[in-house]
Amino acid sequence: MSEKLVTEVEWKGTSAATIKKITDAGILTIDQLLTFTPKELAEKIEVTSPTVDKVILQALKEYGLDFKKGTTVAEEQAKRIRLSTGSKGFDRLLKGGVEGEALTEFIAEYHGGKTQLCMTMGVLAVNLPPNEAGQNPHVVYIDCENTFKANRVMEIARERGFNPEETLNRFLVATAFNSLHQAELIKHIDKILSTDYFILVIVDGVLSHLRGEYIGRETLAPRQGSLGAMLGRLLSIASSNKIPVILTNQVQGNVTGFGSPFNPAGGHVMAHACTHRVLIRTKSKNSREVQVIDSPDISDEERVRIAITAAGIVDEGDADE
Repeated sequence: MSEKLVTEVEWKGTSAATIKKITDAGILTIDQLLTFTPKELAEKIEVTSPTVDKVILQALKEYGLDFKKGTTVAEEQAKRIRLSTGSKGFDRLLKGGVEGEALTEFIAEYHGGKTQLCMTMGVLAVNLPPNEAGQNPHVVYIDCENTFKANRVMEIARERGFNPEETLNRFLVATAFNSLHQAELIKHIDKILSTDYFILVIVDGVLSHLRGEYIGRETLAPRQGSLGAMLGRLLSIASSNKIPVILTNQVQGNVTGFGSPFNPAGGHVMAHACTHRVLIRTKSKNSREVQVIDSPDISDEERVRIAITAAGIVDEGDADE
């Protein structure tokens, strides 16, 4: 990937005003620029399609159209960041933790521990060491179900030996009031990420508003179109910023009586967009069973047990200690 800054390129036939619009929108590198479709970029910086086409074509030349050897790709993938879930067994199941440059979806029933997992991961992520510039890591958290609790974040931090106030201060939180607001918040993430060192993006309840607002079979196409646009943007954010993006999702009932009773909401759009899909089943009040149900490189055969405690997500065995 090209780490070249947009401002370092000698743009031919593109005005300085257009380039300023690009950087003002938080698009600072060629990598980031190329994650936008021409339509998305035209809308984001408010310029005409011919202007955007010219910008993207030159950005592609800067990026390069060379193919890479498989061994080179393997080396790059091995360097991807992995963030802890809070459970050693869960991390091992995910081959070292939640993967950077990928969308990871956590699926569970109501009260299944999805938000507890999000808050635990956020606490652990923001307490990782500073980057080379001395900046402390931060997390973007979009709360779509009004379940983010600041006092719970502080409790998890305190139980794990971190400074509660400093931990909470490194969360950048927004509550989405409806699906349109949610979509706009997702579009705004690029600009937010350009302001500091962010290591993780969380969207808790990605389908909640869409399921409530789009009722009936006749609304399925526009609902899935809106969902697809949001997921595409989130995957681009993960790729261009080299960080994990995690989503939580609900399950829907299987009225046929055949197959799994745990069907993730969102249909094929959700299934195709997410890199890794993880199902969390409730086994008892605080015990959960975790299984990867779809992934390009993780088997769906193994399952691990985790527990929800004052310290957030831990290995089930540690909950009794």
